[in-house]
Amino acid sequence: MLVEIAGGIGGRLRWSKVAAMTAENTERELIYIMADFGMGPYAWRHGNIADSITGFPPEFGVTKELEADFAEWAISFEKDYDSPAFDWEAFHRRGIELSKRLKQEIGTRFDIEYHKAIEDPAYENDYEKWKREKVIPIED
Repeated sequence: MLVEIAGGIGGRLRWSKVAAMTAENTERELIYIMADFGMGPYAWRHGNIADSITGFPPEFGVTKELEADFAEWAISFEKDYDSPAFDWEAFHRRGIELSKRLKQEIGTRFDIEYHKAIEDPAYENDYEKWKREKVIPIED
């Protein structure tokens, strides 16, 4: 089920899956991946859970290599997102790739979604298309 989170991160509207049902009919919590501003935040649950400085909490069991790759990705967003030369397609491809690696590392404990940033010029150029494509579930 998708619900609107009013106010969201940075005061923006966000949509988020409340919970997904597994084959065992139990609920799994959602982690969504989205670059934002601050200290390179990139993973969210009930607020930010991982950023470029601290990585994930140890209980998630995410490798340092993946944390470093996420940090590089998030920092590239903060540093260059407003440059006309910023390659949004490559940025999203990399974010989805990292999200898939995260899914492999944490397995079925959480559902993962990749959320496109509203700073993507496609948000203003073709909002309806952006809205349809902004959330990408990462499959088990």
